[in-house]
Formats: sequence, structure tokens, C-alpha cells
Amino acid sequence: HSTRPVLSRPIIVFQQIVRRLTWWYLEPILQQIRDFHLHTAQSVTGLFRRQQAQANELAEMTERLTRLEHIVHDLSQRLTELEGASPSNEEER
Repeated sequence: HSTRPVLSRPIIVFQQIVRRLTWWYLEPILQQIRDFHLHTAQSVTGLFRRQQAQANELAEMTERLTRLEHIVHDLSQRLTELEGASPSNEEER
């Protein structure tokens, strides 16, 4: 689209002629560009989904680790209580 008063029609005709004469050359290049963009978008989407899955897995592992730390802490306290009670039991015997 040209807005030049005198040259607009010849410019548009020239553009149409050039496009029609070069489609056979440009079409494969444009198809490669489209394919590249498609594969890039698919790769980025795949990486994003993989990152989300790994983040979810990490969150689950962190939650499990926290639960295990609480269990270890409780067992450690219980062991300390038992060790504290053990010498007094031996003295009574």
C-alpha cells in the first residue's frame, strides 16, 4: 500500500509483479522460517513443562524431607529422654 499520489499505482503493480515472480524462491525460505518458529515454540513449551514437573517434584521432596526431619527430631528427643532415665534406673538397682 502506497500513499504517494502519482506513484502509488505503479508501485503497487511493481510489488505484485515482484511477489509473483519470486514466490518460488521465497516460499521454501518462508516455510523453513515457519518450521523453525514452530519447533522453537514446541521446544520452549516442552522445557517449561519439564521445569514445572521438576519444581513439583522438588516441592514434594522438600515436604518429605521436612517430615523426615521432624521424625528424626522426635526420635532424638525420645532417645535423650531414655538415656536420661537409664542411669537413674541403674542406680536404683
